Amino acid sequence: MIFDRITQLGDEAEKKAIGIRLTEIPNDVPHYLLATCAYKNSYVSSRLSIPILFHSLRRSLHHCLNMFISYPSTAAYFALGAIGALAAPTIVYDGRAPLNYTGASLDSSAPPYSVFVVRGGGKNPSDFVSFSKTPSPTSLWSPNSKDPIEQTVAVKVDNSSVFVPGDNPANSQFGFRRTEILAQNKDTTSMESGTTVFHLSVMKDPSKPLNTSHEYQFSFLETSDGNHVFSMSTGTPFSVPAASPLPGAGAGNIRILSRSNKALFTVPFADNCWTNLAIQVNWDGPTLAVFSSQGARPLKAVTAVEPNDGQPLGSAGRGEFHFGFPIADPKDGSNANDTPHFGIQEGSTDGLFFSGVFVEDATTGVSAGFGEVLDMIV
Repeated sequence: MIFDRITQLGDEAEKKAIGIRLTEIPNDVPHYLLATCAYKNSYVSSRLSIPILFHSLRRSLHHCLNMFISYPSTAAYFALGAIGALAAPTIVYDGRAPLNYTGASLDSSAPPYSVFVVRGGGKNPSDFVSFSKTPSPTSLWSPNSKDPIEQTVAVKVDNSSVFVPGDNPANSQFGFRRTEILAQNKDTTSMESGTTVFHLSVMKDPSKPLNTSHEYQFSFLETSDGNHVFSMSTGTPFSVPAASPLPGAGAGNIRILSRSNKALFTVPFADNCWTNLAIQVNWDGPTLAVFSSQGARPLKAVTAVEPNDGQPLGSAGRGEFHFGFPIADPKDGSNANDTPHFGIQEGSTDGLFFSGVFVEDATTGVSAGFGEVLDMIV
């Protein structure tokens, strides 16, 4: 069968890549490297604010062949320095789930996640978020797939995922289904000054498939005015009136968007493997740039530096880093202009997997995985 041969090639390619990289990793590789995930055992993965929102699914949602295709690296896109010759970047927020972290840890607001998890009213965070070694975390940050340093984070939304701000029923956001984790960050300044890079790997959960007629914002950095420094989304973009037909064009892609919703980068949301993403934010520019890869491939620069139009400088431009599920349904009725309160949702359960969530200072470079360090995109 063609699919069986593809998976066989995937196994062989990953084993070869990992075998080569393991011989290249020095003994002093920083202890924060993450665990390798096996190709066939890897399964998939809103909005963001300054504390990292780990999981916020927005329901508004070809294959791993792209895993074997390198991204273009021509000078027309970006300028890169030498690989591997730079000092390991400093991690300013590490949101990778510790091996002993449980749902009870999340319910008790234990680090590294915020005391606040956006979720359905009357529910515990652990009703929507779980932690395990299955599927294996992204392979980028660990030299040994049998000895992972983090757990995979599974996030879901269902028909009970109606957020009730202030526990006031009048504020119920019926138009969204939301489960969002925020980072517990005690040093906002270090996360959002100079140039920092926001890392995240996402994978589909085949047991809780996304409906690509909806839009899912699975990560974003939200400022106090409700805008996003950047966002990561998939599915059909929400619009009034709704796109026709549904799902819309490109609904199966992941999109990296600027504050003005300009698409900086798109990539097919592959099945059964991790999509690895890293957003470079120059807070003084303000500018954005993107690194990406799939499966066991190290990150590569995939865009040039782009201006982040409309992004304020200083404290007004800083916010909270989220990941998870806010979902909007394009079939909202006459009150579609107030989707949060009057939108329509179906009663399905959607889910994503997350791994490799951390933020680093890019002064000495950008972590690419397997001990490699890249220059910033300039």
